[in-house]
Amino acid sequence: MAASNDGRKGKAEKKKDEEETEQHHEHMSNGRRIQTDDPKQEDPDEYQDGLHNTKWKRMWEAVKLVNGTIAFFGKKKRKLGYVLEKMHAGDVLSQHEVSGALREYNQLCIELEHLQRRIEEVEANRKKKVQTPPPRDKFSKGTETNPDVMVLFREDYDKLLERITHRDSQIDELNRRLRNLVVSKPKESSTVIPNLSTLPEPVQLVDEFCDLYSNEWATCFETLKTSWNDQERAIYTLFRVIRHAYVFCYDVAEDQRHSVEGLIKNLEETMFHPTFTHPVNRNKYKAASVMSERAVKARDFGRKLFREYRRLLVKETVPGIQDLFRKVKQPEIFETGFVTPVLQTFIDKAVELIWLMVVQDPPMMAYWLEDGRPHLPGYFNFFSKRGDTVKQTVWPAVFLYEDGALLSKGVILVR
Repeated sequence: MAASNDGRKGKAEKKKDEEETEQHHEHMSNGRRIQTDDPKQEDPDEYQDGLHNTKWKRMWEAVKLVNGTIAFFGKKKRKLGYVLEKMHAGDVLSQHEVSGALREYNQLCIELEHLQRRIEEVEANRKKKVQTPPPRDKFSKGTETNPDVMVLFREDYDKLLERITHRDSQIDELNRRLRNLVVSKPKESSTVIPNLSTLPEPVQLVDEFCDLYSNEWATCFETLKTSWNDQERAIYTLFRVIRHAYVFCYDVAEDQRHSVEGLIKNLEETMFHPTFTHPVNRNKYKAASVMSERAVKARDFGRKLFREYRRLLVKETVPGIQDLFRKVKQPEIFETGFVTPVLQTFIDKAVELIWLMVVQDPPMMAYWLEDGRPHLPGYFNFFSKRGDTVKQTVWPAVFLYEDGALLSKGVILVR
């Protein structure tokens, strides 16, 4: 019964729209007929009175045409506005309402295009010089056109053009909002996940990691070397920050991965194999259903959503990771507990970048060489002098992932 009522309602609205369109077309047709009339066929006295002057007659008909069109657009706007207000309020729109709004919009576009052509015709006729007999005293003094009348018609014409431009902008706005309404309608068959991640790409992270070495690390190195008068001690201390930060962030990221995977499995178990405990005998029952192909696809899609959700939140977790590192690992590196502001800035930036590197999927890898290892020319550059045996890693090399491509070389101090 509801579907039948909606059908009758849709037919009634469609019939009403057709009547309004027909009335509007009748106004426009009348305007065309008046423009094509020959003024010489009218009564000579009326013609001499200036009432049928071609120039003013066309402008007056344009005024009536624009007024009728604006009134027509006003009715359509109210209907489109009704649909858009429901959408803004979060109400559910029926297919009938969306189709009706689209139909109203298409009619508005047709009428607007027709109106634009008529305006161009009126403007062209206004500029065209038409030879007419000089009007009498009602519109002129002698053989010259009354300038006050010309100013009056020009002001009216400019006001009408301004109103049409305003209506045009309103229709464009309705068009944009209606298209957003249609595009935002979810497609049931779509399984594409939008790129919601704010996690930087590996190449961007490597660039920032190299800048950290060139800027903040260099500043801290000069400060510590001057303070301690020991270059190797400064290098060793700063590298301990990088090494501890990498191990710490990697362990935290792995714990989070296991926790998320556990949550996913528990959720899947709860939803695909539901249980029920009898309220009387307290017996527990569990479903032993076999997952269909569609259920498997839904499960895989859900897992993707969980991973995207975690990636979306990763960057917001940086302050918490930095605070945890300051409380747990920083006292192990600096036993006195005193850290200068410049050094603290370096530590916080290093922890942030390394955290964003290890939460990639798969995680990016930092690689360094221990004391006594042979030099690897393809992976490390020399800090100062050249040699074959490593004494200390100054800055680690970075790989896209374990056994993946090399993104940036490291720096070593040799014997």
